[in-house]
Amino acid sequence: MFSCGMLDALAFLPVSEVPDGMQYIRSQISAFSVATELTELVAYFDATYVTGHVRSVHRPDDGALCVRLRRSAPTFPPPVWNVNTETLAYGDRTNNLAETWNKAFAVLVGHSHPFVLVTVEAFQADLALAEQMIDLDARGQPPVKRVRRSMVWYGILI
Repeated sequence: MFSCGMLDALAFLPVSEVPDGMQYIRSQISAFSVATELTELVAYFDATYVTGHVRSVHRPDDGALCVRLRRSAPTFPPPVWNVNTETLAYGDRTNNLAETWNKAFAVLVGHSHPFVLVTVEAFQADLALAEQMIDLDARGQPPVKRVRRSMVWYGILI
C-alpha cells in the first residue's frame, strides 16, 4: 500500500538507490490504482527531484511522425536533498543550514514585516548573541542546549 511518507523516505536511501526507490513507488501506485491526484504528485516529485523532465526537442520538417525527446536533469537532483550520509555520520539531517538562524531571527524580531529600526535592533541583538557564543567557544565552554521536558510522570521526567 502506498503512503506519501514513501516519498520522504527517499531522502534516507543512498543516492545511487534513489532511482530504484522511485521506481518502486511508481509500481506501488500502479498496483494500488488510486486517484489521479496521487499519480500526479508522484509524477511531479519524480520530475522535479529524481529523474527530470522529458521534452520534445525537434520535429523534422519532412512530415514524418518522428519526434525527438530529450531528458533534462531534475531541478533539484538527489545529491542536493539526500541526507543518507549525514544521517549515518550522525550529522545534521537538514540541507538548509540557515533554517535555524531564520527561525531564531524571526523569534527575535517578533513579527512579520517589522519596521527598519526594529530590524536593525534585532540584527544588533543577534550579533551580540553570536559574539557571546564565539567567546564561550574560544574559552572551551560550549553553550548549554535547552532540553525540553514534555511530561512529568509520577515525579519522573520523561
